[in-house]
Amino acid sequence: MLYIARQPILDRALRTYGFELLHRSSTVNAAVIDDPDHATATLAQQAVVEWGLDELVGRSWAFVNVPASYLISGAYQTLPANRVILEILEGCVVDGQFASALREARRHGYRVAFDDFADDDDRSVVLDLADMVKIEVDQWPLDRVAARAGEIRRDAPSVALLAEKVETYEQFIRCRAMGFDYFQGYFFARPSVLRRNSLPIGFQGAMTLLNNLMDPAAGIDELERTILSDPTLAYRVLRVASSASSGLTSIPSVRYALVMLGLRAVRQIASLMVLAAETPANEAVIALGLDRAKTAATYAERVLPERAEPAFLVGLMSVLDGLFGLPLVEICDAVSIDGDVRAALVGQTGPLGAVLQMAMAFERDDPVSHMPEGIDIHVAIEAYAVAARWSRSLGPLVAAPVGA
Repeated sequence: MLYIARQPILDRALRTYGFELLHRSSTVNAAVIDDPDHATATLAQQAVVEWGLDELVGRSWAFVNVPASYLISGAYQTLPANRVILEILEGCVVDGQFASALREARRHGYRVAFDDFADDDDRSVVLDLADMVKIEVDQWPLDRVAARAGEIRRDAPSVALLAEKVETYEQFIRCRAMGFDYFQGYFFARPSVLRRNSLPIGFQGAMTLLNNLMDPAAGIDELERTILSDPTLAYRVLRVASSASSGLTSIPSVRYALVMLGLRAVRQIASLMVLAAETPANEAVIALGLDRAKTAATYAERVLPERAEPAFLVGLMSVLDGLFGLPLVEICDAVSIDGDVRAALVGQTGPLGAVLQMAMAFERDDPVSHMPEGIDIHVAIEAYAVAARWSRSLGPLVAAPVGA
């Protein structure tokens, strides 16, 4: 089971500006964190790959707590800069390395907020590198809060002010009068804990993908083959591509997703999946998906050549309900796939639906009698034979353990 808490952040008109995303390990609404870097990495993986930011925060900003060490490592780049505000935690060592890391984050297009900005805060010397500061208004008398807000406005006029831990109506009204831009606290809403079933990730496939991505000689063909060797990988790449496009572009194939995301983003996705590969995936179901995919694609190459890539994707994704324990309609709702791919998966309708039914017929004792209308039996049998030889040639790729 996966858990994330979120708390809304509102603007001066009480419109939702964003949500702070918080690491949770159970329905208990409190953080238990032994390793801040690991907690941030886990939150990033869950928010981007498992839930999807569209589901968690809609079109608003996601605020993610980032320790200084995580910032300096560059690991935050697994998060999309156009959706996430990096909330730099207090207590960090402000030195040249820290300042350089802030500049690098801003160079990559990230917005930065300083959390719990206090009197004599060491981060004051790099305040010009922040887009926002958060002040805990319950820590001081409101007159002192007003003075502190004025000091920040004087030193960094372009920095937005966020009043956090606003717990009363009086605090909200006073802080708005002081010129605060954004507000967060129990007066508006307590953090709410969301939960969902964790989806298995093939550890072997994720590691193979990551190794290929680190090889400068690896081309897009090899990366595509690796991703298409494991439906859990293919699904996540499609999920992140859908999130990156905000659902405005349908994703017809894994290759399309790879080109759209770019090598750097795919490397980040693979890194997140390796970190999250804790639940064993069912290698027998993955092998079944590969058989269906290759049979469908081989048949389509002969009969529907322009739909060969989507046919492979349909066959591969057709086993995700068994892997994830979710209906295919819910799985398809999470990715912006082509309409005919969705129709084939959800209702086995349309040309690709017939091709999927054909591939699945070979799992029965009498496949010919279960062929859908309009399928060329001879081409289907040839496609299945090609797929069988291909599956055997994969050898360890299919047989390898895919659970952590």
